[in-house]
Amino acid sequence: IIIGMMMVLYWFNTDKKMKPLYLSISAFMLTFLLWALAASNIKELLFDAPLFWWEILCTTAYLLPITANCILYRVLREEPEAHVELVIGANVLLMFVAVSLELMGKFGLNRMMNGFYLTLVIGEGVSFYWLVRAARRGNILSRAVLPATAAFTVLGLFDGIGAHFGVFAWTVFLTPFGIYAFLLFVAGILKTQLVHEAKLTQRAEGLKREVEE
Repeated sequence: IIIGMMMVLYWFNTDKKMKPLYLSISAFMLTFLLWALAASNIKELLFDAPLFWWEILCTTAYLLPITANCILYRVLREEPEAHVELVIGANVLLMFVAVSLELMGKFGLNRMMNGFYLTLVIGEGVSFYWLVRAARRGNILSRAVLPATAAFTVLGLFDGIGAHFGVFAWTVFLTPFGIYAFLLFVAGILKTQLVHEAKLTQRAEGLKREVEE
């Protein structure tokens, strides 16, 4: 919630170039918050409807890679070899099929999970490769988002495969711990923005002194 509020505040007080990135981060955090609530043990205290929460859990699970890759799209938008829009498109298509089948009473949200995890492995693997190449070329934001991408992908696969296929006896989700890596990414963005604003201020002051002289 705090991260989302910070991104909204910066969205109103930053240049147009960074606004889409902040909006993408806010969308991801909102989706993650809903997923975490649906996966928690306190959801019944708010609303005792197991089927409703199961549908929220599955729907937000499909939305998480979409919103996450929207962030990567903004980070890699100037990298010619990166085509994150294709990864986003694949996830959107998969969610559309799953929701359509669910509305037809064919349990699409659950039946399409095999395809979901396959798409997650391939899509995030390719996106991670693009991030690594961009980071090596000096892309600061790519370097900052690498730990968060790796953490959420690995923990998400671990939790998802364990819950969907019943591999593990416990039902504790580890994905929420990925938020700590995401905090590092947000801190990196804010640091970059503050440094950029400081340089602009120094430049403006320098031009002002030249005019006065």
